[in-house]
Amino acid sequence: MSTQLCSIILLLATTVTTFAQVTPTNQKSNTPPYHGTIFLDPDVITPNDPSAFESLTPVGQGMRSMFDRRVNTWVTVNAYLFSVTFDDDLSTEVQVNPEFGSGTVARAEAKKYAWVIGQLPTCLRRDVKTVSIHKGTQPFGGGNNNILIHVGQADLYVKDGILEETLVHEATHTSLDAEHASSIGWLRAQQMDGAFISNYAKENPKREDLAETFLLFMAVNLRPNRLSDELKQTVSTTIPYRLSQLESLNLNFYPLVAKEEEIPNEKEIEVAMPTPEPPQLTWISYQGNVPEKAVSGGNENGSDLPVCRGTYNGAVHPGKLIANKCNIGWGGREIELSSFDVLVNSGVPLKWVRYTGQIPPGAVEAGVENGKSLFVGQFTRPDGSVHAGKVFGKPGNYIFNYGYGGKEITEKSNFRILTR
Repeated sequence: MSTQLCSIILLLATTVTTFAQVTPTNQKSNTPPYHGTIFLDPDVITPNDPSAFESLTPVGQGMRSMFDRRVNTWVTVNAYLFSVTFDDDLSTEVQVNPEFGSGTVARAEAKKYAWVIGQLPTCLRRDVKTVSIHKGTQPFGGGNNNILIHVGQADLYVKDGILEETLVHEATHTSLDAEHASSIGWLRAQQMDGAFISNYAKENPKREDLAETFLLFMAVNLRPNRLSDELKQTVSTTIPYRLSQLESLNLNFYPLVAKEEEIPNEKEIEVAMPTPEPPQLTWISYQGNVPEKAVSGGNENGSDLPVCRGTYNGAVHPGKLIANKCNIGWGGREIELSSFDVLVNSGVPLKWVRYTGQIPPGAVEAGVENGKSLFVGQFTRPDGSVHAGKVFGKPGNYIFNYGYGGKEITEKSNFRILTR
């Protein structure tokens, strides 16, 4: 397949369709509460919000290949070119189709959208190397280090107040998809949430789920006063694990927030008292060394076996860390996972509670499989070794299994469940 054809496929994969907003409903059978997220609130970013836009400089005309949705393929044109800089040291090239007729008109179009793109956070502009502008009423696009704009469609978005929100969606494709949309953390969050925030995300879980989620994550965390209580509640209860995963990335949200060096000032630093971190359980990505305060799930031959979890066959399974692998039981076999997380405890009181037919209060949940929660458990073998694994099932009939000796071992009694 040619490089150009691959690029076409990637760009087509990031279309935002012009569907209508629907009213939130209580989710049943995993029915998403919304149809598409760009339509939910026009005030996540408004024209009055600050922009990182710094300058726009005409650099003449040059031949550029630009995707054009009116013909649904790449076109090579002698585009008007503009160098745009932002005050966070990012820059992009704006390419304007010569159909606009003059450099003056092209410059006006370029500046209009450069300002709005500057309102997007640094983390979303990071990989936007080019912006393509055409006439026509066609959907926007993101990908290939590019944002695609058709000004007729842009006018409709402006009328509805969602131009900025649409650009957030497209820039998420451009700057975040490649690194995060298929990451183990994101796929695990999808599985643990067990639901999608919109029909568009559910119908395109690999292409659109991150972009559909990111706008609402940004809104709930940075613009909560602009949202209805109903919207905030629906988002927070539908996709809590996705929100937590995005928060863990520590992304740069300037200019939606002030630059780090601007807050707090020196006086505030001098008088500020450190706030102790609350005790918490966290899952830390394994990087070759067992992290401090890792939770022990058992031991064998004098070696500690920390609790771990990893993704296998579309689900997240708890297990034991041994020889740089997370060992789980699945399908009758002991499975060794190379990419996984380790459970770390920064002060939460924990105890192992013997199973008596029910899952005890405070049981530590590690994953989900087929819509059922998987809890952290452990079992002591006749030789005295202790092994961590997963507890699952239904009330009165929970079982524990773990990997051992190349096999999946199942226990129906005498196992324990980790609780807080």
